[in-house]
Amino acid sequence: MSTRFGCSRPPVRCSAAAGFSLVETLAVLAVLAIAAAFALPHVLAWKGASALRTAAAELKENLEFARSLAVKENRTAVVEFLPQENRYRVSLRTETGDLEAVRTETLPPPVRIDDAHPDYTVSQNRLSFNSRGGADNCTIVLSTAAGRSRRVTVSTIGKIQIGS
Repeated sequence: MSTRFGCSRPPVRCSAAAGFSLVETLAVLAVLAIAAAFALPHVLAWKGASALRTAAAELKENLEFARSLAVKENRTAVVEFLPQENRYRVSLRTETGDLEAVRTETLPPPVRIDDAHPDYTVSQNRLSFNSRGGADNCTIVLSTAAGRSRRVTVSTIGKIQIGS
């Protein structure tokens, strides 16, 4: 028998009994199914919480965009919240007083604009940034069906913060 790289192992022989039986395979599948049943609710909750965090961060980013646009263009920027359609729109006020849409965002499911929440304080579902970056003092609430929520607060000086 020749050795290869200094290793001399006897050849491995397979018998007809090698492998797993049907009962062993089914037992492993049952354990995996039970583990998945316990893990699935946690995975779904994590997915909803992740979508909520992402939506709140994107809303903050779009509010900062509206604020900087108002300062840059020396005009009033208006963010309109459309809770029934689950979206919001960033617009600039024209010299004639009309609103010119700049950006429209739709919230991802299961996140929604919760205008029925007691902390939601956006007057007439509109938030305005003036040409100096100041804004209406308000709180926008984003929620999920699982009862989680995030608050995005805008101060009168235009500072935007995310809270729980």
